[in-house]
Amino acid sequence: MKAGRCIALVVLYILGISHSASAQEQNIFFFRPNHPKWPITSRWSVTLKELPFSWPRNQHEASQIPKQKIVSLVTGAENAAQSDSGYDPDPNGMRQDVESYVFTTFDSGPLYLVATTDDGSTWFQYINVIRCEKRTCYGTEIHSDAVDLEKQLLDLKKDGRHQILVEECLCLIHAHEEGLLPYVLEVSHNEVKDSSARYPDFFKPRLLPIPPDVPNQWNSQDMIDDWRAEAVYAQHDIERRVFGKRDAGLSDALQWEQSKSTVIKSLAISTFEAIDAPQADTGLQRLSQSDSPYMRMKAQDAIARKQLRR
Repeated sequence: MKAGRCIALVVLYILGISHSASAQEQNIFFFRPNHPKWPITSRWSVTLKELPFSWPRNQHEASQIPKQKIVSLVTGAENAAQSDSGYDPDPNGMRQDVESYVFTTFDSGPLYLVATTDDGSTWFQYINVIRCEKRTCYGTEIHSDAVDLEKQLLDLKKDGRHQILVEECLCLIHAHEEGLLPYVLEVSHNEVKDSSARYPDFFKPRLLPIPPDVPNQWNSQDMIDDWRAEAVYAQHDIERRVFGKRDAGLSDALQWEQSKSTVIKSLAISTFEAIDAPQADTGLQRLSQSDSPYMRMKAQDAIARKQLRR
């Protein structure tokens, strides 16, 4: 395992951790892979007083639109959506800039604008899917841990209609390539949805055996164990979402529950939350009585979300 895979410890935000929690627990990033709408973070529709450009009918017209007008549209739509939601829009417009954009085809209707934005940090990057009809614009914001439209706009059916690949990092302590949760999203009639299950062949290479690794001067055995568990969790997530194996990961979670690693115990909780089975429910109940305040809180939150989902 190369040192480059281990980025410096980054704390993004801490939610409700007890002061008595351990230092390791306080460095956990609260990623929620079981959120039903993830990685879609918001949907909106707004009516603007005026569009900064006429909506393109083809790629030639799209190529004539300068970036400044793209930024104006995204900024105006974002501020209008915030205002409609009851938030005071930023008087200076969005904090982030439009980093890249493209007009592309997702369905049989007009082109969509796909614009990537950054909320002042590479940890908070988004793909915005927007289509305007007259003065009414429809948009969806999708979180992505990395944005590269050349790689993320796919044409899996080879019919000229694209899909969006998004990879979410588990990032429980370190950001690295092992713990990536991939989603293939489709867009139709201004609605973005997870359509990963429609493309099993695309995901099969993600289920190849995970090669073993050994400690070195950069990475301890504990770190390697954490990363391997994250990679296994990501594979089980694919097995559940794409291949319909609803109990995938249950046996691993039952073992992870006994681990001394906060990362691995957290993966056990996320797995138990994702699986509707008596063993998973009892696993959450056990962890909700953990000696660790952090683990108790995390398991209790998972139980509450699971009950709401039912």
